[in-house]
Amino acid sequence: MNLLSLFKINQGHQITDLELYSAEGSTPVLTGDNELKGYWSESIVEKENLPCLTYPTKGFSGNIFIQEDIFDANNTAVLIPRKKWRDEVVLEWFAYKLPTLFFNSMTNKEGVSYLNKNLVQEIEINLPDKKDQENQVKYYRELKNWQKYFSTALEKIHGIREKTIFFDDLLDSNEGLELSSIIDYVSRNDYLSEEGIYKSVPVEGEATIKVLSGDTSQSFYGEVSMETPNIHYIKKRQILRLVTRGKAGKLTFFPKGDYATNTNAFILFIREEKFDYLGIKSELDEEYYLKALRLYLEARFVKLTSFADVSVFPLTDVMNDFSLPYFKINSEIKKIVDKYDNLQRTEVIYTQALNRVNALLQKEIK
Repeated sequence: MNLLSLFKINQGHQITDLELYSAEGSTPVLTGDNELKGYWSESIVEKENLPCLTYPTKGFSGNIFIQEDIFDANNTAVLIPRKKWRDEVVLEWFAYKLPTLFFNSMTNKEGVSYLNKNLVQEIEINLPDKKDQENQVKYYRELKNWQKYFSTALEKIHGIREKTIFFDDLLDSNEGLELSSIIDYVSRNDYLSEEGIYKSVPVEGEATIKVLSGDTSQSFYGEVSMETPNIHYIKKRQILRLVTRGKAGKLTFFPKGDYATNTNAFILFIREEKFDYLGIKSELDEEYYLKALRLYLEARFVKLTSFADVSVFPLTDVMNDFSLPYFKINSEIKKIVDKYDNLQRTEVIYTQALNRVNALLQKEIK
């Protein structure tokens, strides 16, 4: 059956700011995204029509809302269950069912950006019995709960990771260090664009250099032959990748390897002659120190970029002018790094889980 058989469709109307400004009343006026726009004395439904469904007709984003109380709405359509079906339909089931059907209907009509009545009423619905609707709603409701859980947890993790870290209680002295005295860097490579990487694809068995970019969502941009001429790279070292454009100031640790960057990132590494001075006695100590530097520097680097005239990280100026406190790697700093590593692993796991939940929620109910 089509949607018109199940619901009366009220296409709604447009309410201007001026009309609301001069109106009186207590009926809430809702936007297409179910936000409060204001109040006035009219309503789009009668009490006996409740509960009902609403959805935006313009700027459609796939949202369906259940309305329990009297309201009016701006650029919003209303689906009112017909009396014959009111006791047979579960509105929450339609809130999960319709977004995909709406989207598919719009994309099948070339150039359609307005969810008009004619388009909606033709949508075919295979309505299961009420018990099946309720069971499917339980499944999607559980997914929604997991979506909220993972989203809230990730917001908290992001908040912690974006905080500025201080090691004041763990410093060996109040001595200040110029960043350039303990850190060196490898310049970026304009040549290593997508085209440059394609031209430098290694042959089988040939030594390679991993190319990093400013894209923090991926580990590597590509690989090129170790024989590629005239590129800046570092060999067999642990590093920090510094993003210089886009999410400028962001730092990521990479384990021992051969690395170069394209035009959107630099490579930072600890000067070997400073290992003893910094208490670094092993590769594991070096890893801890780099990760501690990332914790200390990242929020400050991001802030520095926000003050720059353009959103490009001013590395030369920072290397010469930036000062940080002197500390040796120690057990307390290692504990802090371990906690943040655990937090990062949790972030990865929760992000993957959230993506999976979102994918399941986007599937059409059968």
